[in-house]
Amino acid sequence: MAAALCKAGMENRDVIIATKWSPIFRTARNIPRTIDARIECLAPLKIDLYQIHTPQAFSSVEAQMDAMAGLVKEGKIRCVGVSNFSADKMRRAHTALAKHGLPLASNQVMFNLVNRDLEKNGVLIAARELNISLIAYSPLSKGLLTGKFHKNPELVQKVPFGRKMILSRLIEKTRNLIKTLEEVASSHNCSLSEVALSWTVNFHGDIIVAIPGATRLEHVRQNVGALTLKLTPKEMARLDEQSRLVSKWQ
Repeated sequence: MAAALCKAGMENRDVIIATKWSPIFRTARNIPRTIDARIECLAPLKIDLYQIHTPQAFSSVEAQMDAMAGLVKEGKIRCVGVSNFSADKMRRAHTALAKHGLPLASNQVMFNLVNRDLEKNGVLIAARELNISLIAYSPLSKGLLTGKFHKNPELVQKVPFGRKMILSRLIEKTRNLIKTLEEVASSHNCSLSEVALSWTVNFHGDIIVAIPGATRLEHVRQNVGALTLKLTPKEMARLDEQSRLVSKWQ
């Protein structure tokens, strides 16, 4: 990744480099022991955001944040983030970092027009209160919100088993939502992906950013297009209404 970005002429001021540390079968003492290998792999770019990959861990949140704070003080990373942390663990991480004079920068959680759990479990409230950014992963619900599985149901049989189970359960429940996405996309002459991504990063103001995937160049173009797409308040409300109906069935 770093080599590709550098070949394209990118520098740290042009991109945000984010990576994760996994706590599975590790303790917080592993955090400073393994950072140099990551730095070497990403060189000459520097790590802007270093995240705890999952809340399931052998060490406490406080011990992990103390170790992360040490990396910031050594200049090895710029900011500290977490992933899939509950509202309570977000607050604990924030408090632990505050003792070092540092903020918790982000929490990476699932959020899209189909899954809106962060609105119900206190994560969004905590993020607003503590000024923590939320990074939405799976913003297109594993491709469901592109509409391709509704147009060609046979594509579901070609995806991995776990993903297949999720898609099979949701296709019928999301037909009205997809129809609304199609109507909005048609009015803007853009893809369903662009509409879904624009809604995700704009519905709650500027607190949420998205990390959509891309397997083709066209996906990259659509991801970029979502940045400039401006949905009207009426369109946002229509999508919100259909989305809430789907969420009610989850």
